[in-house]
Amino acid sequence: MKVLLLSQSLELKNYLENDGCEIVQDALVADFIVSYGHREIISKDILDLFPRRAINLHTSSLPWNRGASPNFWSFFRHTPKGVT
Repeated sequence: MKVLLLSQSLELKNYLENDGCEIVQDALVADFIVSYGHREIISKDILDLFPRRAINLHTSSLPWNRGASPNFWSFFRHTPKGVT
């Protein structure tokens, strides 16, 4: 499976590669998009190319605590904690 990985996480990259995935740089040849820690919004045009094949890993319980440092804000604001 070919994955367009939008992340700087070497752990996630290694995990996917060890699971048999090929990390690619071109959305046109990718089977899936996996986003983790990616700071830019992925456009609807790109997401439309991947119906039900784009995964966004986020270290907070959305819709609370979007953006940078979501774990800090969940404690500071007393909002739900978790991952999505």
